[in-house]
Amino acid sequence: MKIESYINDPNLAVWFEKVAGILGDVDAIKLASNYITSDYVGLKKSNPEVKLAKPENFAELIKMAKGGYISSRAAKDIFGRIVTKDESPRDIAEKEGLIQTNDESALTEIAKKIIDANPKVVLDYKGGKENALMSLVGQIMKETKGSANPALAKEILVNLLT
Repeated sequence: MKIESYINDPNLAVWFEKVAGILGDVDAIKLASNYITSDYVGLKKSNPEVKLAKPENFAELIKMAKGGYISSRAAKDIFGRIVTKDESPRDIAEKEGLIQTNDESALTEIAKKIIDANPKVVLDYKGGKENALMSLVGQIMKETKGSANPALAKEILVNLLT
């Protein structure tokens, strides 16, 4: 945590206290602080239109990212929008199709299809090539247009392949 960000900008510190109060969870508060001290501060330097979002909107974004409802990449994209337009992160994620698929049975079916279609990659993985597994995860991501939870997709593949 870069405490200087809060010391140099008392308004940011007060706003962060409100966010932390909404989140209540230490891990979520740490994640929020990381977004503030790296992403927000960086965006603010490069774009004068960047402003603090409503604490409720930012807390909602952090909860969505921490809960696996959106990917970290989607969270960063949404974050860039809420600090300029202060929209609801959930509304943005739903409109843009950024909600991750956490449906284990649906992802399992897709994983089986990907495994059947890629026997060489499967053999490579079973032969000890770990990066082959990531190739299969990538294909699941492509099949789901990026909406699959990659950690869950990887877990499902490992279970199916062992």
